[in-house]
Amino acid sequence: MCVIHEPSILFPPSQITAFLRIFMGNVTGLVDNERPIYPPTLTKNLKEIGFVNIRYRGLSFSHVRYPVFLQAMILLLDWPWRVVWPFKLFFNGIGWYCEKPK
Repeated sequence: MCVIHEPSILFPPSQITAFLRIFMGNVTGLVDNERPIYPPTLTKNLKEIGFVNIRYRGLSFSHVRYPVFLQAMILLLDWPWRVVWPFKLFFNGIGWYCEKPK
C-alpha cells in the first residue's frame, strides 16, 4: 500500500499565494522548487510505474484554532465535494491510495 498526500495546484488560493510570493518574498520558508502539483500528472505517473487500484480524494484541513464543533461541521459540509470528481481536485490537499500488484 502506498499513501501520498500532496498540495494541489488547482486549489484557488495556491495561485494567489504564488502571485503574492513575487511581491512579499518567501515568508513561509518554502524550499527551492517546492510547489503544489497537478493531480492528474501524479495519477498518470503512478500508473506508469505499475501501481494499481489508484484512488484519490480531496483532503480537508481544519485548523487547530477552530473549535472542535466548527471543525466537525466543516468536515461534514465539505465531505461530498472531497469525493466527487472533478471537485476533489480543487482541495488544498489530495490523498492518493494505491498498491503494487503482488
